[in-house]
This record gives sequence, structure tokens and C-alpha cells, in this order.
Amino acid sequence: MAGAKVELELDNQQAIAALRDALQLLQEPQRLQRDIGEYLINSTRDRFRDEKGPDGQAWQALSPRYLANKEPNPGKILQRSGHLARQISYQIQDGDLFVGTDRIYGAIHQFGAKQGQFGKTKRGGPIPWGTIAARPFLGISDADADEIIALCRDHLKRRLS
Repeated sequence: MAGAKVELELDNQQAIAALRDALQLLQEPQRLQRDIGEYLINSTRDRFRDEKGPDGQAWQALSPRYLANKEPNPGKILQRSGHLARQISYQIQDGDLFVGTDRIYGAIHQFGAKQGQFGKTKRGGPIPWGTIAARPFLGISDADADEIIALCRDHLKRRLS
């Protein structure tokens, strides 16, 4: 930019304070991360209700053999006891937000599994399930991304007003 220079002096204490608050939010985002974490827990639990992954694809139907013996909640996918959906939680660690479950079988349902993939039982035989289809429940949908952006804007607006 040749020949033009503009100097701006901000002498409005309210504006300066609002900018400091916004900067603090960016440096200490835990409150925003908590709101995002709570939102993602609810969004993930909605996926269990809708039986769809974050990409909007319906989960693969239960096998007829499993469906014939499934109790309780017959016909409900990933909702035999409801523990998996209830155990969705978030953690904030070193500035990062993690959403997931402490249920070991959560990974099997998220990514799928093949017979024998996870080794043998205590008696030496293969683990007693067949192939399990991946039914992703963790992740961020397009609607989730939009809501996260809206939460960020709301937090910044509150700090700037």
C-alpha cells in the first residue's frame, strides 16, 4: 500500500474492557469448551434416539439372529441397557475437549469388529461374537459444527457487550 497510513487511537474504556474480556475468553476457553461439551453430549445421545451416525447415515440394522434374542429394548440399536448412551461424557485436558465413553465396548460399536479380532477368551476360544457392524455415534455432524460456531459467537458477543 503506497502512500497511505492511518493511525487509530482507541480511547473508549468500555471498548477496551470488552476487547480484554474477549481476549481472556480466547486465552481461557474452559467455559466455552464446557458449553460445547454439554452440547455434544446431547447431540450424541440424540443419535442413539435417531439411530444415525454423525454423517446422517442410518446405522446398519441388527442381524435377525441377534434381534430374535435381544432383550430388553427389542428392535433398538445400541440400546440394550442404555448404558452406552448414558455414559457419553466430555473432558477438557491441556486445552483440548474430548467427547467419548468409558465403556470398552463403545469402540467396537463405533468402529466395528470381526470374529477373532480381539483375541481369545480365557478358555482359549475366539471371542464369542461374529462380525459387528460399525455404528458410529461419536463425531461432529454439519449441524454440530454450525452450533459450535454459534456457541463461539455467543460467548464472544457476551464478552464484547
